[in-house]
Amino acid sequence: MNYLKKILSSIITIFIVSLIIFLLFELLPGDPVLTRLGVETDPILEARLREEFGLNSPLYTRFFKWCFQVLKGKSWKFIFIFWLYSFRTN
Repeated sequence: MNYLKKILSSIITIFIVSLIIFLLFELLPGDPVLTRLGVETDPILEARLREEFGLNSPLYTRFFKWCFQVLKGKSWKFIFIFWLYSFRTN
């Protein structure tokens, strides 16, 4: 029974830490689409890129998608996208 408590508390801790990491990336200033395309860009191209990056999805959808990508080992695309927030040009 003690092992079950430890496993459950570990799962909860991992979930909370991953949520904090995701939210820290979300709170970075800037917009990755405008950073990549520039401020003066075509709205259709901007919408297409937002769809490709998944930035028009709700926050909880992006979080769970990010978690699954981390579990699969394919998180570098998402980390790079959120890292671009720090290079906001406008």
